[in-house]
Amino acid sequence: MKLEIYSDYVCPFCYINHHALKQALDGLDIDVELEYHPFELRREPTPKVDPMHDEMRLQRFENVIKPEAEALGVEMKLPWISPHPYTTLAFEGFFYAKKHGKWEEYNDAVFTIFYVEEKDIGELEVLKEVAERCGFDTADFEQALLQHIFRKDADEAWEVRKNCDVHSIPTMFLDGEKIEGEQTVEQYRQLFAKELSAPFGMTCGEDGCSFEPQGMVCGEDGCH
Repeated sequence: MKLEIYSDYVCPFCYINHHALKQALDGLDIDVELEYHPFELRREPTPKVDPMHDEMRLQRFENVIKPEAEALGVEMKLPWISPHPYTTLAFEGFFYAKKHGKWEEYNDAVFTIFYVEEKDIGELEVLKEVAERCGFDTADFEQALLQHIFRKDADEAWEVRKNCDVHSIPTMFLDGEKIEGEQTVEQYRQLFAKELSAPFGMTCGEDGCSFEPQGMVCGEDGCH
């Protein structure tokens, strides 16, 4: 089966979802093809998010996000970077990594350097550290980002982001079936086993009935 993932590095729920998926796949005797789609939450002129000076976001991290990471046994900090960066350059690095067949290793390293080491992934020097950990030629990687060789790929992903049926992240498509919001390890395993037939909750209101995502999601205006 094929799982397509729409995600951004500065989405904390995407970080948790990333690790839940890894744990769900570990030791699972099912062939799952992964395809990752960069989904930048914001670019200029949209203002950057500054959670370090937002009491609501700080409390949400302590009361909701951090406990979820701990339940997975995953280290996670709210990066003390004010404001949090745009991720266009980091995704240019992603397309470099994809070309070299190491996009999964690259994503692991970017998430770790941001949410564990609290380094600014909008900075080239930090992304060079990621490249070194992935075993890339750091000089070649640096030149690729300085010359924006993969900017076209990032721009194309940005255009897809604006026109695809994805409005918040993380969002996944499992063999075409849309799944919104972070999933637990068990939910992923149920999905892979085709045991969970309806991953959305159905609700009705004055304007009719609809599907609501069960998990936490991030959008351009923040996470909820």
